[in-house]
Amino acid sequence: MLEEEHSQVKALESELEGREHEVETLQMALHHSEQDVVKTRVVVESLAEELPDLTTHLETMQRKFGFRVRGLSEFAMLRAEQDEVDEILAKIDDATDWMDAYSKELKVKKISGLVDDEEEEG
Repeated sequence: MLEEEHSQVKALESELEGREHEVETLQMALHHSEQDVVKTRVVVESLAEELPDLTTHLETMQRKFGFRVRGLSEFAMLRAEQDEVDEILAKIDDATDWMDAYSKELKVKKISGLVDDEEEEG
């Protein structure tokens, strides 16, 4: 029974190995699609400001063609904003790590007498 479980685990592991690349590819495709939705929304909003009559006409055509608003643009905008927040947080983490390392280096120099308190301030 245990051997059977081991063989099943190995089979599942080998199946997963090939799927990681597929998942990464799908995640990148999703990211690019979301970015396209954001770009398209910006273009449509700009056109709506410049050409309100055309926008009204297109909205009436949407109803005739049965186009459904799925609310994806709001989701894509939120994801784009979250990506920016994640990028900023990563930079903050990097800066914090640098400051921690610099602080430790400064303490070592103080202990060894290589840096005076006056030099630290200057």
